[in-house]
Amino acid sequence: MLKQLGISFLLAVSLTSPVNALPGQKFETAMKFYTNNPLFEKITYGGTGGSYGSTHHYYTRLKQSASSSFEVYTDNRRQNIIIEAVDLGDANEIVLDRSSISNLQVIKNIFNSIVVNDFQNSKYILKRTREVTQSSEFYEGKKFNYRVFRSSGNINFAVISKKSDLKSIIQTDSVCHGAFFDCPG
Repeated sequence: MLKQLGISFLLAVSLTSPVNALPGQKFETAMKFYTNNPLFEKITYGGTGGSYGSTHHYYTRLKQSASSSFEVYTDNRRQNIIIEAVDLGDANEIVLDRSSISNLQVIKNIFNSIVVNDFQNSKYILKRTREVTQSSEFYEGKKFNYRVFRSSGNINFAVISKKSDLKSIIQTDSVCHGAFFDCPG
């Protein structure tokens, strides 16, 4: 029941304010958007990652959904957004793929119809499976690249800038079990 309430809340609240700060856009503009958007709690700086501190990580929670979070990765100078990812928390009821129109509504409500249309028409690249409960699927769209990460019922949907090196992100994911950049420890 709580799981359904969380997903229902995402649908209801995000209908009013989809993300309009997407990978490739200026970080300063995006920060204003995140700060003023009722969908998000206060955004927090999470530190640097990648080779030689090449990325900066920010995160926030989606209001009224304790199990859902939103992450933003920027370039090393914090000028442009590289990746935005939403973790849908315990999302066993969501089947997120390019053909599940009703479930893509969640992504449309959080991001926008441009992201959904691009994802639906994207090219499947590969799927990596680790253990029985973890997998990452990668897709290449015309506007963005995508990763759908599943782990023990959780789903993380990532929108990745076309300027990012998708091959490096795939390689890191295969070693780091879902991390975008350097493995912890």
